[in-house]
Amino acid sequence: MDFQFETKATIVYLIHVKATRLPTPVPPAPVVRNRRQLPRRQSLITQTLEFLKGEIARTVWTKKLPSERKLCEQLVISRGTLRAALDGLERAGLVKRRQGCAWKITDGKKMLRPESSANYFILLAPQPLHLLSLFTIYWIDHLREHLNEAGYHLEIRAERACYTARPDRALEELTRNAAPAGWVLCGTTAPMQHWVAKRRLRCVIVGSRHPGPALVSVDRNHAATCRHAVGTFLAKGCNRLVLLIPNSGLAGDLECEVSFKDAAAKFKRPEVEVIIEHHDGSREHICRRLNVLFQKTSPRTGLLVAGPKFVLTTLGFLARHGLRLSKDVSLISRDDDAFLEFAVPTVARYYSDPMLFARKVSRTVLKLAQDSSASLRDFRLIPRFIPGETCG
Repeated sequence: MDFQFETKATIVYLIHVKATRLPTPVPPAPVVRNRRQLPRRQSLITQTLEFLKGEIARTVWTKKLPSERKLCEQLVISRGTLRAALDGLERAGLVKRRQGCAWKITDGKKMLRPESSANYFILLAPQPLHLLSLFTIYWIDHLREHLNEAGYHLEIRAERACYTARPDRALEELTRNAAPAGWVLCGTTAPMQHWVAKRRLRCVIVGSRHPGPALVSVDRNHAATCRHAVGTFLAKGCNRLVLLIPNSGLAGDLECEVSFKDAAAKFKRPEVEVIIEHHDGSREHICRRLNVLFQKTSPRTGLLVAGPKFVLTTLGFLARHGLRLSKDVSLISRDDDAFLEFAVPTVARYYSDPMLFARKVSRTVLKLAQDSSASLRDFRLIPRFIPGETCG
């Protein structure tokens, strides 16, 4: 019994000593010199992207990248992390992948040396961000992400005065102390476009451009949309074709008006009446214009509405005045938005792939900013028609 007691006491004492003993200091890790710094685990995709950019800039790889397996082993990262970083390089225009081949370096040293030393872009819009359409907010967010990957940040300026008939003073004040790597313009009026071209600002217009100076623009194909809408209305037996559109002065809206009239004229039907109804964007003014349009018995009308939020006002007006959709009026929305999916009756509209559009905007902006001499052309995305009950 005494031996057992002493043994237990000894075990308790040893446990107490071990618990109170300070841990053995760990010697610092040896410093490895003359070695490239590999990406760390924090923000691994971003650091991998920056590491690959640095290697391309130092011409470690000149024509193509090593295989993905070798890169994963070298950087001690997973295949998914590497591919996410490589996608960022491709969006920035540094590499290009061919089916079944390695990643090809396009023009790494040239692309990594932007002509402007500024590290930011300015996006100019006529309205604050929260008032823009979801489609516009999507491509702006996509652009911001891609610019961040390329080392830029995006500033958003909402200046309604720049979109008026006389924008010179507002544009002068905006650009006086600003020297960004480039400008992104959400649509342009004719005076605004001529002012920008005269100052030779490096810019991309997201929207159609007016005839004249050769600026780069990315937009949906409004001409194709109007031609299709006119043909659809005539096939439904409409003898009066109406385009309800805001009086914005933007090139895309003006292009719609011209295309709408030209498309109707090509069918050569003298009994068909073509009307362009302008409004100032307010609910009251839209209702007044529609009231004049439908104040008396009228032939079956094909109504193309520009702007998804104006479609809601039009639907409410038609319901209030007892006008039957697809019978008295065939309505099509020129543009799409997510909330239209919840409208009753279902709205016929033209859908544009926001991901494809956003990707094209980002690539165009980066390419123009990093090489202003690059050959760029206007891009037009052809929408897809979605049938709905408003058109029969």
